[in-house]
Amino acid sequence: MFAIVEVWQQSGLSKKTFCAEQGITYHRFHYWHQRYKIRHVTPANDGPSFIPLDLRFNTASAELIYPDGRRIVFHQGVDAAYLKALLG
Repeated sequence: MFAIVEVWQQSGLSKKTFCAEQGITYHRFHYWHQRYKIRHVTPANDGPSFIPLDLRFNTASAELIYPDGRRIVFHQGVDAAYLKALLG
């Protein structure tokens, strides 16, 4: 489907028109277009992609959320050095 998304980008057509001409349901194409953007489009900001972590507060749990949606949840206190090792 990524190849079809690239064909659409070159076509100059709207998504709706392109899908009708290709016999593809709009919702399926939209799903694959979103997946394509996640994999192929780089963020406009070339800086760090993580939010700064404020360690002044003692929390009982921690959660890492990666850009692709994967999560790691810690249900107890986690040392900052350990989190840094996971990210490195």
